[in-house]
Amino acid sequence: MRYTYYRVIQGNYGYGWDDEDYHECGSDFHPRDYKAFKENLKAYRENGGGTYRVIKRRELNNANLASTEQLREVYPAHKSTIG
Repeated sequence: MRYTYYRVIQGNYGYGWDDEDYHECGSDFHPRDYKAFKENLKAYRENGGGTYRVIKRRELNNANLASTEQLREVYPAHKSTIG
């Protein structure tokens, strides 16, 4: 798979949004362990002192990053020389 998908629980305590917890998902952004995700979100909302939201995030896998670096070595960016 090219990407890893997450549902991220973020909290705001008056200074902006920070990641609190994340759960790996399929490409449809449905958490693999949906029950644990809902329980964690409920616990944050009941026990935390801030505002909480859920966002979707996808990250490029490391294997793809390595192949991208290899491509850059094979096909370097063209540098023009303007005199």
